[in-house]
Amino acid sequence: MDALHLSLKERALYWRTRAKICYILEGDENTKFFHTSATCRMRRNSIPSLLVDGVESTDHDSKATILKNFYLDLLGTVTPTAWDFCLEDLYPNAPRLSPHYSAPFTEAEIKAAFMSMNKLSSPGPDGFGPAFFSTFWATVAPDVCELFHSFYEGTIDLSRINRAFLVLLPKIEAASHPSQFRPISLQNCVMKAITKVLTSRLQTVIQTLVDADQTGFLSGRRISENIVYAADLLRCCHVRKAPTIVFKIDFRKAFDSVNWESLLTILRARGFDERWCLWMEHILRSGLTAVLLNGIPGDWIKCRNGLRQGDPLSPYLFILVADVLQRLIHEAWGLGALEHPLSADTPCPVLQYADDTLILCKATPEAAATLKKEGGFGIKDLHRQNRCLLLNFIHALYTPNPLPWKRWFFSVTGRDLGETSKSPSFLERIVDECLPLYRDITQVEVADGRTTSFWLDKWQPGPPLAVRFPALFSHSTRRHATVATVAADGLDLQARLSSAAEGELLEVLRIISASSPRTGHDRRFIDSPSSPRFTSREAYIMLSPARPRDQSACVAWSLRLPRKLKIFTYLADIDRLSTRANLFHKSCAPSALCASCPDIETRRHLFFDCLVAAEVWSRLDVPIPTGRFSVWAIRGPADFSPDSWHMGVAALLWSIWKARNSLVFRDERSPARLILLRAGEELSLWRWRLLVRDRADIDALRSFFMTRAR
Repeated sequence: MDALHLSLKERALYWRTRAKICYILEGDENTKFFHTSATCRMRRNSIPSLLVDGVESTDHDSKATILKNFYLDLLGTVTPTAWDFCLEDLYPNAPRLSPHYSAPFTEAEIKAAFMSMNKLSSPGPDGFGPAFFSTFWATVAPDVCELFHSFYEGTIDLSRINRAFLVLLPKIEAASHPSQFRPISLQNCVMKAITKVLTSRLQTVIQTLVDADQTGFLSGRRISENIVYAADLLRCCHVRKAPTIVFKIDFRKAFDSVNWESLLTILRARGFDERWCLWMEHILRSGLTAVLLNGIPGDWIKCRNGLRQGDPLSPYLFILVADVLQRLIHEAWGLGALEHPLSADTPCPVLQYADDTLILCKATPEAAATLKKEGGFGIKDLHRQNRCLLLNFIHALYTPNPLPWKRWFFSVTGRDLGETSKSPSFLERIVDECLPLYRDITQVEVADGRTTSFWLDKWQPGPPLAVRFPALFSHSTRRHATVATVAADGLDLQARLSSAAEGELLEVLRIISASSPRTGHDRRFIDSPSSPRFTSREAYIMLSPARPRDQSACVAWSLRLPRKLKIFTYLADIDRLSTRANLFHKSCAPSALCASCPDIETRRHLFFDCLVAAEVWSRLDVPIPTGRFSVWAIRGPADFSPDSWHMGVAALLWSIWKARNSLVFRDERSPARLILLRAGEELSLWRWRLLVRDRADIDALRSFFMTRAR
């Protein structure tokens, strides 16, 4: 009877877990209500078929492949980012967070994390749920605490436990496309406990880090407050007839699109110390995810992008990222680019609930331009976008596809592409307007030459032949002739050529004789044959204004130093050297700790904060900036020009780096005095590579280092 009772109890627990009716206590009868709830839930969450590009897939393997490819593109591909602003300017006086947030974990907070979890929540891939850990805590506590200690020290390989099943919950009835499902991660319980402890620490300070108008996931803040606030603002604008722009923004795949490098940059700018940032990076980069299709897991996907929905830490990391938008709008208001619709002295309201955002500002052409500048909020330059869409039409004329409108167009015009008629049709006007731009941004790989303009297309190295040989082109009577036509019939030129045209004719004839048409269709590419195939998106990117130049690279490559030093200082400035912290991130080092002290060996620690490095800069009386900074921002003595001092900084960084390598690989310690002497010696070696007039700068730097080394 005891065995039967236990079996019935286990069966009831199974159905209770499937039904997810949390208010019914264990021990109630296993009634029809339970079975109905579980069955309805299973039917609602099952995926019988998927419809992609008009093709319906019903077998399991096809559906699994579709889901894997979808989430591989979403989570396994890095989202490109471009920073057109400086985070340090948005958060100029961000205080460093208390060391408490990076303190060693205590058994009390570890136990609290497990005990606060829902005991019946679904387990992760390892099958151990919160109920197991809470029931057998006395037995597993030592091992769990040891795991937390290893995580704190950065010596654990999280990829063994940082795994999750991706459960797909339909957003709409009869969902049939992967984008119509909400992905929820079922993490391993131990990994969830780690993020839960970090979340508990972050919750104590998150209120001070995000704007008051952000109400998502924050205790004490309610979305209803923003609803009332927004309704009253809109009513006042309507009553006072105040011209107002209202942006309602819902970010597509908000959690899944967060770029990790951007997130880590934001954390550092907000005052999180290097240990906390290393924890975050370790958690993000070690994640593996498998899509759960009707209860069957698929192949593992290596995560390279996004935040897991279902992870306790993800909402707080996301609102830290979303807060940057809040600061950008406030900065635009401070610069006068945006105005409050009712009060010029009040910042523009930016009401946020997680990724749902409502922005209100005074309706002026300048404000609209500011909000959409550089494609802000996904709003592209409509004129440029329209041109690019028309270029798609031009591109279709050049591709070998038997489209009815294309056959009709060529049959009606009967001319070389680009020649105009006295009364052009709508299609001909589009060609006349967009063809020069299309030819300007594309290159051609010639095959039969039937669709390539001999004079106007870029089918030879360099600019078009019309630009290279302007005198001869001015004598051409058939300026839109194709390469195939010229190869067959020759050049159609006016009877008398100028002397300049005659000189250019010989070179053009050599080009014609060297080019031999072959079978196949001409192929067009953006910029070069190695570039992506032509799309309106690639054309839009190419026609968009260039991004700002990398100032660090500009300084590094302008140094009057050997090339290896230019490369070294640039890598040091952008934190790409093989420090132990960077090697540990790549799983190439067992520890991230410095070889000479118990701190993490980051770029800043190695070159500026470690005891020996700090003494080097102290001997020179050179102040080191706080926070994250460029090495070119270090101000030297007034006796040296910026260019000369940059050479001195490069010599010092190089000498510190060599001293570090001697300690790591040969166990040889170098005091600050020796590092300065070696920096002076390096300068004397580089001196002979410089022009005579530049050697005085090297001599002055060398003398300065030698004096301070005594």
